[in-house]
Amino acid sequence: MSSAHVTEPDAQGCTGVNGAPHHLRLSRPPRHDIWTLGYGRRTVIWTQGCRHACDGCMSPETWDPEAGESWNVDDVVDEIIAGLPAASGLSVSGGDPIDWSSALVELLRKVRGRCGGDYDILVYTGYRFNTLRQRVPELLELVDVIIDGRFNKSLTEPPLPWRGSSNQEVHLLTPLARRRYIDINVAREHPPLQLVSIKPSPLRVGVELAGIASTGELSRWEGEMKRLGLRSESDDAGGVPASEELGPCP
Repeated sequence: MSSAHVTEPDAQGCTGVNGAPHHLRLSRPPRHDIWTLGYGRRTVIWTQGCRHACDGCMSPETWDPEAGESWNVDDVVDEIIAGLPAASGLSVSGGDPIDWSSALVELLRKVRGRCGGDYDILVYTGYRFNTLRQRVPELLELVDVIIDGRFNKSLTEPPLPWRGSSNQEVHLLTPLARRRYIDINVAREHPPLQLVSIKPSPLRVGVELAGIASTGELSRWEGEMKRLGLRSESDDAGGVPASEELGPCP
């Protein structure tokens, strides 16, 4: 893909080839049972498409902007609201959500209008905070936490809560974010990865890994799943349950 190493969003709000506002592509349906991508129990959406193509990314299947499934923004909002009241907040991962900034702003405005004041919104992106402030300032008015920066596989030690590499920064934008995230080690209450069940077709079931893997963590989980008789989607599977890794691409 010719845009694989572009590191700045386009001036039109990143809709570009990725589609018109009011729709966005998701790599998988939203989930309401994730504990590894933010404070407490989270609703998580994973957008499809990423220009960064970071070496060592745990979710390269989310890079292609034409893959995944097109969703109407209102349908995504309804799915998010279905996670209440159990979810503490919404985490938006990918892919890179900022490549859908116009649709994302519309989505978050509607979520804000339907959720209470103790519901925090966290967005992952490979773009730097200053770029967002210049190009999509309206987005920053709607979110509580931005975790920015491309993944750098040479900066993965020591493991950091909610981040894949130490160059990525956590920006706390609201009083709620500062209350919940100021003690960043609160994330240690939960492991960096969790297994979640999936049903990719009526005749197949499987598991995915949700979260952020530290060095060697993916290999350890993959080995354990193979020991249990699970195959990855890259294996020559044929009817055997699939396993797949998902998490923030940046």
